[in-house]
Amino acid sequence: MNSTNLPKARLIISLILIYLISIIVLFFFSSINDIFELKITDVKFRLRNRYSKKPEISNKIFNLSLDDYSFSKEMDWNRNKIGILLEKLSVANTSVTGCDFIIANYRKKEDDKKLIESFKQAGNIISPIVLTEETQNTPFHYGNTQFAEIQELSQFDGIGILPLAEILEYSIGYGFVNMQQDTDGIVRRYSLVRSYNNLLLPSFTLSLLAAYLDYDLDNIEITKKRIFLRSLKLPGSDNLKDITIPLDEQGNMLINFAGKLKTKTFPQSFSAYDLFITEDPTTLSDQLADKIGIIADISLAGKDFCNTPLETNFPTSFLYTNLISNILNEDFIIPVDQMSLSVILALLFFGFYLLNLRFKFSKFILFSIIILVFCIALNFLLFMYLSWQIPFFPIMLPLLFVILIVSAHKYYFEQKHLLSIKQSFQSFLSPPLLKKIEKDPNILIPGGVRKRISILFTDIAGFTTFCDNNDPKEVQNVLEEYLGKMVPAVFANDGIIDKYLGDGLLAFFENNNDDEIQSPSNAANTALQMLNEAEQLRTKWAQQHRFDLQIRIGVSTGYAAVGNLGPVEKMDYTIIGSKVNLASRLQSYGDSGEILLDEETNKLLIPNFITKKLGKIEIKGFAKKIPVFKLIGKNNV
Repeated sequence: MNSTNLPKARLIISLILIYLISIIVLFFFSSINDIFELKITDVKFRLRNRYSKKPEISNKIFNLSLDDYSFSKEMDWNRNKIGILLEKLSVANTSVTGCDFIIANYRKKEDDKKLIESFKQAGNIISPIVLTEETQNTPFHYGNTQFAEIQELSQFDGIGILPLAEILEYSIGYGFVNMQQDTDGIVRRYSLVRSYNNLLLPSFTLSLLAAYLDYDLDNIEITKKRIFLRSLKLPGSDNLKDITIPLDEQGNMLINFAGKLKTKTFPQSFSAYDLFITEDPTTLSDQLADKIGIIADISLAGKDFCNTPLETNFPTSFLYTNLISNILNEDFIIPVDQMSLSVILALLFFGFYLLNLRFKFSKFILFSIIILVFCIALNFLLFMYLSWQIPFFPIMLPLLFVILIVSAHKYYFEQKHLLSIKQSFQSFLSPPLLKKIEKDPNILIPGGVRKRISILFTDIAGFTTFCDNNDPKEVQNVLEEYLGKMVPAVFANDGIIDKYLGDGLLAFFENNNDDEIQSPSNAANTALQMLNEAEQLRTKWAQQHRFDLQIRIGVSTGYAAVGNLGPVEKMDYTIIGSKVNLASRLQSYGDSGEILLDEETNKLLIPNFITKKLGKIEIKGFAKKIPVFKLIGKNNV
């Protein structure tokens, strides 16, 4: 394997391992994050309830409630009075009545007789049953297709509570009223169907809906992910249609909560007492006729409440209303299954891998945070506006893990790469250039950039003669000591040394952003410092009877090509342009100890530096005479 591909290969292996671990956790250890996931779901419901459109309650359903107001007006709601309510609902032409009272034992003979007679006369009542805990928690068998007849219920030991035999006899259907709570005691999902003894048992909600639509429950098709209500005729429609109810991984329908118990949310909610005192129920036909009616005790004494994500002590009977409305309106929470989650994770992992290839560490972190925030926001928005229930933690936790792994990978290998560059180039590149390369290694990519810079060229007068007349060791010692003073002067002013040309030195200075004064100022400061250092060396060497050091310096400013230039076989980070030649020519025309400037440099140095115009001179390689200026020193005024 090519060593340059090794980090990439390691990253791919790391991502694959994280992906596989995420899938294993997703499929086999989902209960670990269930409690956190449930709380996030509750937050989604609350945000939707406050900020976006909520499911509507169907106008085909109403609730008739024995509420605290009814008990304040009529303390003794005996079975006889319940029977009167059922009779009045029948007179008002209610299509189907769900009687959410479990009448399991005999009490007063006359009251019981009146209640049973009301069931018989109405002929449209669905009665509740209660499953045993074992039956409720038994895994569903998807091979079952036939529903148990109402007459068979007394034979099942899986039924915990049954109504009186006469009540069952005159009921047109039954349904279990067990509510499925999550581990935190909150109801978020609902079992529409349970299986027992190779037969199916319908929920109270499903039985009410089937009776209202005159639908044969045996036409239902049940799979692990969906329940299909085939060939339904909905109210107000002449056409048959199928309704598909999405299920979660446990085979439950997720409840699409319409909101809290308010008149605005449940507009068709009536107090039982108001119907009880109505002498002619037909006057209420416009409110009660041809609808599903659910009668229940929602008083504090009745204790028939459950906790929901939006409200504690929510009346169970209104939850039935909510569920039936979800089905009639086809307004479902759509759970994203585990296979879809696997695909989503794979796509996100691949996206982070591409980010790793495209961006450096700092930008990778920035874009990762943006993507993470976007995924979180999208997760909430898809739920709030499209009712898509995408699990939060099974996606966000692997993403966080991936970001950490890829970030550590990038940081380690980028630092390793920078260290390699630094070790490779520090022996012949200036510190300022090394810093530039550390910040942006792309500057080493072949090809130059046109920049406005200042160029400094310095040379030692008479050094060739000195070399001819002295021992090479002495020449080397003099040159090393000289450059040991000149080079720090360049670096101290953020200069970059382009080349060492024997006793000559070529350096250039760049501007930060649009500050065009910076480069000529740094070049001028460098030139003055060089003259000062050269004078100190000249004095020292004169006392040692060594070389009489005299230097000349030329500075020019303008545009030049800067970058890794040259053929592929021999590239060099250098500068090319006429301004480079001009700096070299200026120093050669100057006298010892002089700093000559071109017109552009002089213009930018005034008034911070003192200069003197020398006039125009002919310079080899330039068609016109060049205005030349001499740098005297800094202007301290």
